[in-house]
Amino acid sequence: MRHKRNLYFNRGILFLTGRFKTANTAGTVLYTTGKNMEEMIMKRCMKGGFLVLSGVIGIVGVIIAAMQNLSTEWVTPPGRMITSVLENGIVVPAVLFLALFVWGLYILLTEDKNP
Repeated sequence: MRHKRNLYFNRGILFLTGRFKTANTAGTVLYTTGKNMEEMIMKRCMKGGFLVLSGVIGIVGVIIAAMQNLSTEWVTPPGRMITSVLENGIVVPAVLFLALFVWGLYILLTEDKNP
């Protein structure tokens, strides 16, 4: 007879049979196979990776655009780079790409409560 040992995770239990036991908000227990769980994890990694990559590429583009036309007068608290971004009028793309970067990191670094 096989011994069923459970490996405990933060939000689920993995049985040696490859099934994940999770509970939804109603309190009922749902079972998903390991393959479905792996697919969901991979989808999250792909989404988060593409968002982080697009955010990094965009932020680098904003930095290059700001460095092409540096400001000559600035004050110390915001600094020369932020002043250049403000003067060149590329604040909206900078905030957009920063939001994409942070959203991608959030997707990559958090776990799903209900897979």
